[in-house]
Amino acid sequence: MDDKTASESKCLYGHTGPVYGISFSPDRNYLLSSSEDGSVRLWSLLTFTCLVGYKGHNYPVWDTQFSPYGYYFVSGGHDRVARLWATDHHQPLRIFAGHLADVTCSRFHPNANYVATGSSDRAIRLWDVLTGNCVRILTGHKVRGHRNSRRFSSQHLKETGRTLIGPVHALAFSPNGKFLASGATDGRVLLWDIGHGLMVGELKGHTDTIYSLRFSRDGEILASGTCSWPRALITRNGIGPREGFGNHAEPDTTHIFNLGVVQNKPHHQFIFFFSLSLPRLTDRMK
Repeated sequence: MDDKTASESKCLYGHTGPVYGISFSPDRNYLLSSSEDGSVRLWSLLTFTCLVGYKGHNYPVWDTQFSPYGYYFVSGGHDRVARLWATDHHQPLRIFAGHLADVTCSRFHPNANYVATGSSDRAIRLWDVLTGNCVRILTGHKVRGHRNSRRFSSQHLKETGRTLIGPVHALAFSPNGKFLASGATDGRVLLWDIGHGLMVGELKGHTDTIYSLRFSRDGEILASGTCSWPRALITRNGIGPREGFGNHAEPDTTHIFNLGVVQNKPHHQFIFFFSLSLPRLTDRMK
C-alpha cells in the first residue's frame, strides 16, 4: 500500500466459513487463508483481491503455510492429510497421508525440502517434499481434553461425530533446521532433534493448550503462547523457562494465538504477540 491507499485494516471477502489459518508470502505480496469451507485462497496484498481458490480438501482446512522461498505452500485439514501446492497449479502436487486424525498444523523446514505436520493423533510427521514419503514420526505428547481447542467448534465435532484426543497445535523449526519445537493440548513444549528423531527437551510451565511457538532469529530463544499464565516461556542457551509475560490481561480473558520476533539491532530483539485483547510489543533483551 502507498500513502494514498494506506489504512488501518482491510477486509478480504470470499470464504463461506470461518478462517482458521493464514500465511504471508516471503515477499509480503500475497496471503494464503484456509477455511472451514474446505478451500485455501490466495490473495493479492497489492489489489486486495482473491487470485485463486484451491479446492482439494473435502473438509475444513485447519492450517496453511507458505514455503520459506514462496511459490509452494502446504495445507492440512479434517480429511487427515496434508497437501503440497504450487501457487500456479489448481491441483496439489503431493498428498502426505499417514496421520490417523485431523492435520492441525504444518511448517516447512528452513531448507524447504521437508514439511512437518502436527495432528490430533498426537503425532508429528516429517515429510520429504520431493518424494512425498514420511521420514520421521515423532511421538511424545500426552492425551488431554479439547476444552480450549479453538480450531474445532463444538458444532463441527457434533456433526462429524469425531473426538479429539490431544491435538498438536503448534510447530516451529529452529533457524538452523536442526531442531523442531512442538506444542499441544497437554500444555507441554517438546524439543526434537530432527537428525536423530529424538526428543531432547521438555519445557514445562504452561497449564493449558499451546497455540503458538516462535524461535528468535538467532535460534537462542523460543517463545510460546497459550491460554493461561504464564503468557510465554522463554528459553535461552539451554532448556528451561525464564519468565512469563505479565500485565497483558486477566488470565481468563486472553488467548495468545500468534507470536513473532523482530530484531533491529545486534543483541536487541522484540517479541510481539497477538491475542484476543490488544496486541503488545515487549522489549525482552538489550
